[in-house]
Amino acid sequence: MNVPHKLGLRVCSGRQAGAVFPLNKSKFIGSQADCEILLSDPAVESVHARIKLRSDGCMIVSLAEKQALKVNGATIRAAALSMGDVLQVGDTALEIIDVSSMVAVRASEAPAEISHGRQEDQVDRRDASEVPTVIARAKGATPARVTMWRYFVYAALGILLVLVTVVCVEEVAERRRQAEMLRAQYRDAAEYAEANPRDYDRIVEKFKMVLALSVGRDRNLESFLRQEVTRVESEKKVIESQFAALVDSLDRKSTALSAKRSYEEALALYRQCDPAFRARVLAERSGRISELENLARSSAEKEKEVTARLEADKKAAKQKAINAEMNKTLADVLDLMIKGDTGGAAAKLQTMMMDGKFEQCRASLDSALTTVELLGSYDRMSKMSVDTKADGAITTNAVPSDEEVPPLVAAVLAMRKGDATYATEKLEAEETHVLKPLLLDVIKASRLAPGKSVADLVALWYKYTGEKVPGTPSPEEFVLLLDKKAIEVEDHDLDRLCKALLKFKENCPDTIMTARYDSLFEMARKLAAQLIDGK
Repeated sequence: MNVPHKLGLRVCSGRQAGAVFPLNKSKFIGSQADCEILLSDPAVESVHARIKLRSDGCMIVSLAEKQALKVNGATIRAAALSMGDVLQVGDTALEIIDVSSMVAVRASEAPAEISHGRQEDQVDRRDASEVPTVIARAKGATPARVTMWRYFVYAALGILLVLVTVVCVEEVAERRRQAEMLRAQYRDAAEYAEANPRDYDRIVEKFKMVLALSVGRDRNLESFLRQEVTRVESEKKVIESQFAALVDSLDRKSTALSAKRSYEEALALYRQCDPAFRARVLAERSGRISELENLARSSAEKEKEVTARLEADKKAAKQKAINAEMNKTLADVLDLMIKGDTGGAAAKLQTMMMDGKFEQCRASLDSALTTVELLGSYDRMSKMSVDTKADGAITTNAVPSDEEVPPLVAAVLAMRKGDATYATEKLEAEETHVLKPLLLDVIKASRLAPGKSVADLVALWYKYTGEKVPGTPSPEEFVLLLDKKAIEVEDHDLDRLCKALLKFKENCPDTIMTARYDSLFEMARKLAAQLIDGK
């Protein structure tokens, strides 16, 4: 049988290798869906080229904008094609072949059933121009390697594999979510049981909920939860029976609630019972339980009250110690200010401010430091108030007047001159200052001048160093009794007065009153010396 002469394009490389496209009319080559020769190659443009059929043969024209079209290795824009030419379209090689020499299957090599007319085994002789086909070569030719239907099979298998994978992943993820949820609920139940060990009903409820989820999933957890539920229920029964027995015994004893040990024991067991059981007991024995609760509440309130009072006492003692230390240091600062050592006073204040325990007194310390620095500046101005010029003339620099000086600074300057009255007047204008109370005490002590009565001084020493009232007086008491001038003594008591003065100095405590004690002792010593000299 003679086969008509026909040309075709066979794909030589790429994923469509082996496919044959008959050239029975002009066709477009490209990756666009409406191209007759459709190539699945990323390098092929949408409409790459066009093959035109003419009476004298066929011709190819390049329509590509970016990719070059090659025929037998040469880049062309248009060229005539002949048998055996190789086209390079993108990354795909195509060969011009004669499809008339090829048949689907030789009739002589077909199975015997073909001659008997089995329709299902006949060769499909549809027009090859409709679809691309894979045609087996005649005897001796190489068979086609890949057919289009295989691509569909592979694609279907790939999709099926993806679906199976997704289903498996979802199943694994779901199991993990369920396991995580189970662990979270178990942790919640365990934490509740630890925080509320006597709420038996709620604990059992939570454990049973987790147990229902763990059935068939976690055998170890399931077994453990069953044991926990059994243990909690048994413990609940034991506590309830003990409490019921104790309450019954209390009911039989008229004085049971008056005994502290009995009601404390009953109340302890009552608190161990779960809320439902306690509600039931309250309904049955409301009087007894209410009395237990009232006794316990009263005891707890008293305990809180004592604890609060102890805490307050501790805080007060701590603050008192801090205040005592602060006042002692401030007394030293004031003593240095009166003596003219403002640098030493400022150093002491700065040391206190660096100590964290005086943080609450920071504002007062800042005020004291400002006063010390201001006093130091006035001292420097006073030293520089008189200068001698080169020609021998004397000039006086401007010194602030008394009205311009702050009251506390003016009082300290007055105390340096021994003018206690003026210092007192200045302090009356000072509203609040941390150094004001200490300076007033110093002024009060300084009033014990030699002009005071010796009899009053002797009477004071008798009062505080005699057999009846031993010890050392405070500066306030010392000044108060001296001002009364109520007791007179004879000269033969001078020896006892001197001994009292020595004892006063030996017993003088190193407290915030140190500066005032020293001042008082010196004044008393002078009075005693005058008395001895006069005798």
